[in-house]
Amino acid sequence: MWFKVDDNLAFHRKTLRAGNAAMGMWVRAGSECSSQLTDGFVADELVAALGGKKLAEKLVDAELWMRVEGGYQFHQWSDDGRQPTRAQVEEERKAARLRKQQWRDSRRKGTEVSQQDKPGTDGGTDSGTDAGVTGGGTPTPTRPDPTRPDPESLKGLSEQQARKRATRIADGWKPGPELVEWQRTEGITDAVARRELPQFVDYWRAVAGDKGLKRDWDATWRNWLRRANDRIGATNGRPTRPEASTPW
Repeated sequence: MWFKVDDNLAFHRKTLRAGNAAMGMWVRAGSECSSQLTDGFVADELVAALGGKKLAEKLVDAELWMRVEGGYQFHQWSDDGRQPTRAQVEEERKAARLRKQQWRDSRRKGTEVSQQDKPGTDGGTDSGTDAGVTGGGTPTPTRPDPTRPDPESLKGLSEQQARKRATRIADGWKPGPELVEWQRTEGITDAVARRELPQFVDYWRAVAGDKGLKRDWDATWRNWLRRANDRIGATNGRPTRPEASTPW
């Protein structure tokens, strides 16, 4: 699940009134509500873990939360489609499971027809076209996350197709020569790359579930280095320069 935040949040009048600390509670509580499908209800126990009643009351004063029995309620949680309700999420997940099952059934039927139509079998030597079998297609994910690949779905794929599936970061992953050349062309020093690599690998190894899956780890590394270099440049007040040493 995702907790959606409006792009005007940063300097909205309610945000400024609540203050940074209270808004930190607001975001973390929103993430937990989305994860647990509480429809925007924040229990008193969660409030205590996230910063306490004083911050919660600031959110009430800013009209971002309402006090209810046993805790607090996000203001207009699902109005105008701001956040999906528990019922909507459960219905969406049910539909996704059904699509996935239909897709698997279609693949299985297609395999059976293909085997029957091979020369020398009872099915003859036809091309394998059967009016009773339709392609199921790839199921649509419920969120824009890469989904964990089904081992059965990898069977029969070419090497190039299999590489496009989302995977976890490999043991001992490190940038190849092309990435090193790109890094230096971007003006990112070898020292920065050396420092960021173990942090990059450890971070993605620690991310659990589908969020730790990526289709393109090279692109993920490039984005990571860009952010790290921008952060360092902002701190130092000057751009970094490439070095001539070998990073790894």
